[in-house]
Amino acid sequence: MALEKPIDWELVDKLLIAGCSGTEIAPHFNIHEDTLYNRTSERYGMHYSAYSAKMYEKGNSCLRNVQYDKALAGDNTMMVWLGKNRLKQRDTPIDVTVTQMQIETSKAIMDQLTKAQNDRSTQSDQ
Repeated sequence: MALEKPIDWELVDKLLIAGCSGTEIAPHFNIHEDTLYNRTSERYGMHYSAYSAKMYEKGNSCLRNVQYDKALAGDNTMMVWLGKNRLKQRDTPIDVTVTQMQIETSKAIMDQLTKAQNDRSTQSDQ
């Protein structure tokens, strides 16, 4: 009867949290990925795919936490990234429809400002 090759389960968890697949992890212990899958099921009482998904999500939460901490510490790049990805903020403004009345009102205000500026300029020349 052959002895089972030892598996460092802490390393397995670390690699799963980092996002490694079973085919990437198994060679660390010189075993076939099916052996890893079967022994994971024996150890944790759940299918490898469920266990690896659980560890992968743990990795995601760790990354999010570090990103969040960096943003709160003043990392502008991380604040912009989280703003765009989490808060759905964007660099480009939303398209705005301007009515003809708004254009005419703005033009009238600009004409008034131009006239007032010209009047001031004429008064100061005298």
